[in-house]
Amino acid sequence: MTQPPHDPNQQPSGEPFQPPQYPGGVPQGNPYQGGQYPGAGIPGTPYPAGQPGPPPPGFGGPAPLTTRPGSVLAAGIILCAIGAVLAVIQVISLIVGSSSGVYSGVSHGLVVVAGLIGLLLSLFAVAAGAWLFTSRSNATRITATVAAALLILTCWGIVATIAVPILLYATETAKRWFATAPEAGAGYPPAPGQY
Repeated sequence: MTQPPHDPNQQPSGEPFQPPQYPGGVPQGNPYQGGQYPGAGIPGTPYPAGQPGPPPPGFGGPAPLTTRPGSVLAAGIILCAIGAVLAVIQVISLIVGSSSGVYSGVSHGLVVVAGLIGLLLSLFAVAAGAWLFTSRSNATRITATVAAALLILTCWGIVATIAVPILLYATETAKRWFATAPEAGAGYPPAPGQY
């Protein structure tokens, strides 16, 4: 004789399973008291309808930035512009200073070395500014700040030395831009068909 398959919802007497009844309807210490089920109120969920539960993680906060903020663009433009102008000035001073005896009281080698250092700092500032246009990493922000700080050695780059750190660290949009990027798909509901 074959026995019918065991149905877990039936009690041994053959009647359907009835959940235990508690005084007050809900057992003490239940984390989902008051209808606060994670999927409450969503059609098709196994949870009873009631008050909606808390939103999934990632909802309700500021949306992640997808376009480069104006403060980051401004910092990159300042570094590129001031660095390019200083590079041109350094090249002109190297050419004019070495061909004419303008620096008669100073060693010619010292003038050339100072001009080359200024030229390298200017090119470093241009590269750091261009990197701000293409990268979102925190290393980019630190490199741009170092380049702006080094421009004070040229005496012409004080604007970049003051403006770039303010634009990259004091504005809220720049802070959010350089914050760690969220995991792929974090904070968003799953795509249809991926439940």
